[in-house]
Order: sequence, then C-alpha cells, then structure tokens
Amino acid sequence: MSERHPAPTPPESYPNPYDHSARAPILVAKWDPLNCYGIAQAARLACPDSTVFECHSAITARTWLQQRTFALGIFGLTFPDGDGLDLVAQILRERTCQRVLIVSGRRDEVTRLGLKEISIDGCFDATTEAPVRLVEAIQCVARGSRYFTPEPGPILASKSATLAQMFTPTELQVFAVLGAGSDDQQAATRLGLSTATVHTHRQHIMRKLSVQTRTELMREALTRGMVRYTTSGCVLTPGFEQILAERAMRNNAAQRSKPTQ
Repeated sequence: MSERHPAPTPPESYPNPYDHSARAPILVAKWDPLNCYGIAQAARLACPDSTVFECHSAITARTWLQQRTFALGIFGLTFPDGDGLDLVAQILRERTCQRVLIVSGRRDEVTRLGLKEISIDGCFDATTEAPVRLVEAIQCVARGSRYFTPEPGPILASKSATLAQMFTPTELQVFAVLGAGSDDQQAATRLGLSTATVHTHRQHIMRKLSVQTRTELMREALTRGMVRYTTSGCVLTPGFEQILAERAMRNNAAQRSKPTQ
C-alpha cells in the first residue's frame, strides 16, 4: 500500500480537489507552473463542463489520487520529487484516472520503452506539436478516443526497443542500480542477489555497451534515461522504482525469515 501524506492545501484561487461535487474532474500534473497553467487552460477549453485541478509535484498528485478518481489525468514526466513514468504506472495499476494523456518532450530510450509498455490513452509530443493542437488532443482522449503525436515525433517513433533487445529484464535492473551509483555489493543487497551474480551481470552489460569503466557505465545510464538526477540531488531510476521496491521487500522478508543462530 502506498504511503499516505498530509493533504496539501490548494491555493484559494484554485478549485478544491477534495470537493467531490466537481464535474468530470481533470488533473493536470506538470512540474513547471507556466506549462502546467497553459495545459490546464487548454483542458478548460477542450472540456468546458469539467473542473480542472493543477499540481506541480508527484507527491501532490499521488495524495490527490488517493482521495478521489479523476475522469482524465494529464501528466508530464519530469518532477522534482519523482518520475512521471512511475507515477503513471501506479495510476494505471490503481485505476485512479479513467483516461491518461502524457504531455512531454522527453525522448530518451527508457522513456520510449516505458511509454510503449504502459496502456496510456494518448501522448502529445511537446517538442514537435503545435500548442494549438493540444486542445484537440485533450478533447480526443477525454471523449474516449486515443491521440498520439504522428510519427516521426521523437517520443514514440523509435521502431527498435534498443534496451529491451540488448538486455534481459534482470540486466536492465542491475544496469539501473549500478547506473545510479551503487557498487556491486550495494547493488547485490538492493536486488537480493549475490555479489558474484551482480559482478557477472555488470561484465555482460559493460561488454554489450562497449564501455570499460564504471564512470562510462554511469554516463551511459544517464544518457539512455536509466537514471535521472533531480534538482534536489536525488537519483531516480525511471520506470524501475516499483520493480526495485518489490525486490527490496522480498529481500527483506527473506532476511527476516532466516532462522537465527
């Protein structure tokens, strides 16, 4: 069960997200206030009978989504306190938004792969689409259709899931943890593997990437989107947070179940 946090107080000029009388509520979650406001205004034009709520952090979005279900969620992918891929994956698991539209310009390999694997209803590429088309995209998703930026938009255009082809699922998880700065022992503890197993995986990963040092490995992880650094100095592993958390829980449970000597 996800951790509950104190409910943030919305600005007085904004609608109250805890007012369950709001009509066909739409949640816009975008880190930067200016873009968030612009997307929210587009949502109000697209769905004039809906109530639109705005927030700028992953924790606020999760808190509001614990309290109610939204008819439509419009999300960015980059937040200072979390990653949008993991936020949207949680929303889809818990069905707290009936429809989901991504608005982002992120184009790294992990983002492309992650968006291909989750069942979103639309993706608007903010780097190639004209802003005026955002209203059309929102209307399309809100009425039950799907909207994806036409190729060759960079977010979903790649035909080859390079990382998925290069690595096994376990290698991807090891790559993410090592790319975030863990050494072999730390990665083994986090993943519930032996140090020797992590060492073997690391050698395979480095050979496939044609890198020779840990520094080069971490650089590859950053470039490919396996890790992301927030403005507060946190290191995130987009798309892997849930998997790594579940592995840590299983590992902790196994450690607790071992008989004491």
